[in-house]
Amino acid sequence: MIGIPRRPRRPESYYRTRRDDFAAGVAIASGIMAALTRGVQYWLLIVRGVRRLDPARGLFAFMWVVVKAAIVGALVGFALGWLAGFCWERWHRWRRARRHAT
Repeated sequence: MIGIPRRPRRPESYYRTRRDDFAAGVAIASGIMAALTRGVQYWLLIVRGVRRLDPARGLFAFMWVVVKAAIVGALVGFALGWLAGFCWERWHRWRRARRHAT
């Protein structure tokens, strides 16, 4: 039977998937929190736009601030999540090595 040659499989990594998932989760959570926080702080941009009889400009300014906050929050959250995942991986490998050594 002629078959398609299979590519060699990369070894599964216990840590990589968990570290990536943790970093992504922290990035999403911090992006949402940053957007909500900045939205609460700058909602007066909409009110200012209504008072100036240009609500579309106020809404656009508000949305721009919230989107920038979400992007910056997600990037900072990803960096912090990656760092925390890296530290967890080092600690967990050290703990497993210590447990197997004794």
